[in-house]
Amino acid sequence: MMKTNKIYRAHRLVIDLLTANPDDPDLHAMYAAVLVKGGQYGDAVHAFDGAKGSEWYEERGLPFHATALAKIGRVEEAARLRREFELAGRKQSVAALNIGLEVVDDYIAGGRGDLAVERARLLITEFPNSPRTFGGLAAALVADGQLLEASWCIERAKTLGNTEIFPIEMARIEWLIAMGEYSAAWELHRDYYRKRRFDTRIWRQRLELLRRTGDPIECRAVADQARFQWSLDPQFYLEASRCESDLGDDAAAKERVRALLPAYAEHPDVRARAERLGISDEL
Repeated sequence: MMKTNKIYRAHRLVIDLLTANPDDPDLHAMYAAVLVKGGQYGDAVHAFDGAKGSEWYEERGLPFHATALAKIGRVEEAARLRREFELAGRKQSVAALNIGLEVVDDYIAGGRGDLAVERARLLITEFPNSPRTFGGLAAALVADGQLLEASWCIERAKTLGNTEIFPIEMARIEWLIAMGEYSAAWELHRDYYRKRRFDTRIWRQRLELLRRTGDPIECRAVADQARFQWSLDPQFYLEASRCESDLGDDAAAKERVRALLPAYAEHPDVRARAERLGISDEL
């Protein structure tokens, strides 16, 4: 998540350029990337349709496109784009590890913890001495509900080097939340909240921690902050919907999910939440 004012400025700038040059594929690719940075993943996927033939897209836009596809639940397409980016040789030396971990993140974001675990296990065979691979597997296992093995992976990452790497610490926070260790989760979360306060995942964690520690009113207040009004991050909206349910406001809980349905109907977590709220017929 970029700073909101930066998103607005970038959005206005690219729109002005597109108005003057509507057939420029590079501008379409840049516009779609701005939408991704702002959390408008469904619109971004459509915007990338106009980027065919764009040099900027081939050089820099593929990862943005992959992120957008994963966020709306089209995880296999996202993984394919990541592989294309790797094979094109856009990155050197650590490309396989970096892109492999991005694929794991895509599967998690797309609600497919099972596929994330499968991909992370393959990375372990390729990079058995990297703490980042074990951090990625830990995050995948937590997403798939395999908490015992996730704990082992976090401990294994500690023995391999510096564990104060953001993805590893994020996996640790998710594991602590899943285990109900909310005090410890809050302690780590507050540290990374100060360092990474423009990362949507941090804010999604904050919503869950507030909700699970009995403060759904503050949870709602955070979800309603102006900075989030432009973003449609599915996991953030789903957590906000659970908060509304905890407050006994089923109508508001349904509206949070309805906002996702036009673009995120393929996302398994969105579908599951819609079914739970009795609005699956609107998918």
